[in-house]
Amino acid sequence: MSQRSFVENIKDLIKKATDTFEKRSVCYSIALHILLVALLIFLSWYVSSHENKVTLNLAPKASSNTPIVNASIVNESTLSPAVVPVQKAQVSEPEIQKPITSDKNTLALEALEKKLAEAKQVAFEKAKEQAREKAQKEREQKALEAKARIEKAQKEQEEKKREAAKQAKELAAKRLEKAAKEAKEAKEKEAKRQQAALDALRVSALNDLASEHAQAEQASLTERALQNYASEYKRRIESVWVMDGCRKIDNYKLPTVLVMANSAPKIVVSSGDSNCDRSLLLAFSNTQAPPLPADKKARELIAEGINFQFGQKG
Repeated sequence: MSQRSFVENIKDLIKKATDTFEKRSVCYSIALHILLVALLIFLSWYVSSHENKVTLNLAPKASSNTPIVNASIVNESTLSPAVVPVQKAQVSEPEIQKPITSDKNTLALEALEKKLAEAKQVAFEKAKEQAREKAQKEREQKALEAKARIEKAQKEQEEKKREAAKQAKELAAKRLEKAAKEAKEAKEKEAKRQQAALDALRVSALNDLASEHAQAEQASLTERALQNYASEYKRRIESVWVMDGCRKIDNYKLPTVLVMANSAPKIVVSSGDSNCDRSLLLAFSNTQAPPLPADKKARELIAEGINFQFGQKG
């Protein structure tokens, strides 16, 4: 494994160990505890390594020629100022200093342990307070976010309601406009239909009137054509009719003859005298019929048959 990979792994471990507030608090407490333990070990080593160097031995060396003198107990006030330091220095022998040094070490350890406990308690309380504050901030933040979401949802709901109302209003307006347009178109269509019907009725009436007028005029032409044809035919008959057998018969009792196309004339109303009737039929057989009129209807009527009444005008 390269040095770079090792450093990156260390960074990743540190990042994972401190990515949350609780992990950072635990790491800080452990680091503080290790620091205090290291300081305690250092102080203990320092005191142990220097405890023999602080002993002073200022007692005068005994001479082999100087006799030992038993000294009586004197207090400090009876000694001269130059003797007091020597006496104090002689008391601080290693045998006397060992209990004092041990007590000091014990007190130092107790003080360090107390400070460590206090520091751990302070760190714990601080971490607890920070966690509480963080939890409170998170709750407040979540409450604000929830409130913001609710307000946003309410605004969106109100916006949707306004948009729906707007769309409904626009739709109603469009439907009303469409209905009005359809009604107008239907009214215009009905008006056009009525106008067309009126125009058709007017045209039909005019056509009927023209037809009636044409028919009347045609009937008049046909009637005149028939009258002209019958008058000419009667004139020709009367010009060759020998009426000797009809002298005794009243004029209004003269016979009536039916003339049909492709048929011989025949008596339909007899005069009562056979000689008179035969003379009239003889006159028809000896007479050339006049040309047929140009009117088609008149020719059709002549083909169907014409009654010639003699003794009456026309």
